[in-house]
Amino acid sequence: MRQDEARQALDAISGARASIAQSLRMPLWRHVAFGVAEGSLLLGISARAGPLSLGIPLSIIVAAWLVDHDRRTTGLFVNGWRRGRTLPLALAQLAVMIGLGAMAIHLPDLPVPGGTPWLFALLGLIAGTGASLLAQRLYLAELQHGGEQ
Repeated sequence: MRQDEARQALDAISGARASIAQSLRMPLWRHVAFGVAEGSLLLGISARAGPLSLGIPLSIIVAAWLVDHDRRTTGLFVNGWRRGRTLPLALAQLAVMIGLGAMAIHLPDLPVPGGTPWLFALLGLIAGTGASLLAQRLYLAELQHGGEQ
């Protein structure tokens, strides 16, 4: 293979990576939906009983729908539980959710508008949406640069 052929092949690989990365870029609503899944999980945990405890099955339904949606629209579901730059973020997000879940279980009702369950739902929504946005940014950067960063 000559040097110009090698350069063309590398340019084609870079172009393919950029194209794949563009096809995997999700709209904002998709990140918010992930936040809703995490927020509704915390809502259900902190509600303990009653209608708000339906947040737990709702979070499972939303998460399953997101996996199905991603596979239908992009052909795959990318999650943070893979070797690479997203794994530390996924571990940190797991720690945040475990911490918030433990607080939701062990804290007595706080004097917040709407009650403690809605506070934890909001925290989960913010944490989940932020983590999803950051995970996409890390993954796409890694994909475009071939994992060299």
